[in-house]
Amino acid sequence: MAAPARLAPLALAAFAAACAPPAARCPASPPSVAAAPCAPPAPVAGRPAPPTGPRLTITLTPILSAAPAASPSGDAPIPPEAAVEVEIIAAAGAPGALSRWSMAAAAPGAIRIESASDESGPIAAELTAAPPALRLRFARPPKGAVRLHYVARAAPFSGGTSPAVEADPDRFRAAGEALLALPDALDDKAVPVSLHIRPGALGADSVGRGAASSFGAGADREIVARGRDLRFGTYLAGPLGTAVFEAPEGHDEAAWLGYTTFDPRPVAADLAAFRTAVRQLFRDRTSPPLTLLLMTDARPAGSFVASRRASSVLLQIGVQEPWSGPLRIAAATEILRGWVGEQLWIGPAEPGREAEAYWFTEGVARNLARDLLFRFGLLSPAEVLEEMHGLSAVVATSPHRGRDNQDLAAHAREPGVLPLLVARGALYAARTDALLRRRGAVKPPAAAPPAAAPPAAAPPAAAAEAPAARSLDDVIRALLADAHGRRGPLPTSAWLDALSAALGPGEAAAFRDHIERGLPAALPEGALGPCFRGARRRYEPFDLGFDLDATRADPARALAGLRAAGPAARAGARAGDLLAEIEVTRGRADVPVKLAVQRAGKRVVLTYRPAGPAGDGQGWTRVAGVADDACAH
Repeated sequence: MAAPARLAPLALAAFAAACAPPAARCPASPPSVAAAPCAPPAPVAGRPAPPTGPRLTITLTPILSAAPAASPSGDAPIPPEAAVEVEIIAAAGAPGALSRWSMAAAAPGAIRIESASDESGPIAAELTAAPPALRLRFARPPKGAVRLHYVARAAPFSGGTSPAVEADPDRFRAAGEALLALPDALDDKAVPVSLHIRPGALGADSVGRGAASSFGAGADREIVARGRDLRFGTYLAGPLGTAVFEAPEGHDEAAWLGYTTFDPRPVAADLAAFRTAVRQLFRDRTSPPLTLLLMTDARPAGSFVASRRASSVLLQIGVQEPWSGPLRIAAATEILRGWVGEQLWIGPAEPGREAEAYWFTEGVARNLARDLLFRFGLLSPAEVLEEMHGLSAVVATSPHRGRDNQDLAAHAREPGVLPLLVARGALYAARTDALLRRRGAVKPPAAAPPAAAPPAAAPPAAAAEAPAARSLDDVIRALLADAHGRRGPLPTSAWLDALSAALGPGEAAAFRDHIERGLPAALPEGALGPCFRGARRRYEPFDLGFDLDATRADPARALAGLRAAGPAARAGARAGDLLAEIEVTRGRADVPVKLAVQRAGKRVVLTYRPAGPAGDGQGWTRVAGVADDACAH
């Protein structure tokens, strides 16, 4: 028997976004679920603001309370306390519209109200807990425009993914959920917004100092946005770089904060070109501007997070992260979510059942992103193999692999569940696309009539029929048009009807097997193109036996999520051990881990292979003699 195939170094990192805590990772939500906590807003930024009517002015100023102080122990200096000063001026027009304000996810005690006033003068205001939000209550109903001034405490940069306000002497980042108190009446009302970010307190000098947000690069922006958009935005300041792509094909902006191992400029250009190609694929001439935000922190390589934000895509990566296939796929998936997941939602839309549709909004979107990147020449055959083996490895080795879609969806917040939903949907989509392309390839082309022949009358029944679907692109394009016509989510039956019309009635049974029941979806030979040949493969998953990210986030650094039967425990790790040091190559089950822990005042060093139970699944090999540029469909 062949030795177990290790997961490629970044195979599981390709699912970093899906593995992030549910509060931070927001899978797509159906357009009709306006109150969903992670519902991606419809981006409306970039249009000039009309001069009259309801409007908002938002000014954000990072502040440092003191210079770094010397540590009593003589170690590294204690950083100054950081905060963000926020001033919001709101005018709503309608009487009483400014009475109810809230913050979506601010930490209790992190906000200090400095002052509030309306046209009658000062007005007392206080924040009260109304989980998961905070409510702002005024001592009397406001009259006319309201000016609110408060300070939000900023935490040190942690590499976490939950909505937060973070700052240090050089940079600032905030999620709107944790920073902005806004009138509830403007949540679903598009209003002109003057947005100002003042980075003056950051950095030793002004070289490279700037600001950006989900709504574009620059410290001052005039936009039109809903309150919900602003709450779901990201705001940055510090020494950052920017790029603007203005062309007939669309408007894209990019901003990056921190140093990277790669040049962000061609990366931003490639992703802008990818978005243009997707717009052309979906024949979309109305797609609004998009901003790419890239930020580095101290997270280890392979633990990046890509997430869709209002009018933007946010990439959080470690300073040593390469611009790799998994990172490109993650970024492209979030760009694609502007169509698949936001405009087109297939499956249950009722609150609490959204995860039953993640096979489509997360899985199908990921497969389409990988396929389009490959076709556009932005992904190599080796990176395609890495991605497909990563998907197959999750399906073959997940401890949840015996659970059906409905069961998994009900427990979508459990560790490891979302990656399995993504992998199942992506492999099912790859299988479906292969069958559609095979069916389309064998159909003879329609013969053109002789030049001298008069045009034939169209058959009465066939005239209204849509062209036959020859790839998954065609199916999704048609369903997207249907969703636009219905102005809402589509039922699963719309997907089954489209595939049954193209591939026959057996596709309904295939959907039940591969999505609803969760049986592995075997891809037919040639599904990935002429460069790849199918082969059985044994997968050995990377498994530390405890949650390293949660351990690092714990101030005491106690081993979090230590499993009694896991690799770390079998090597001698115990509950209560404190992480002192670790040498690990993420994603490599064949490279031993060196784990040092503090136990009862002593340092204990453990060395073990971070390998979970192996499983068999579908794999592929590279066919020799086929040039890379001939690999894509």
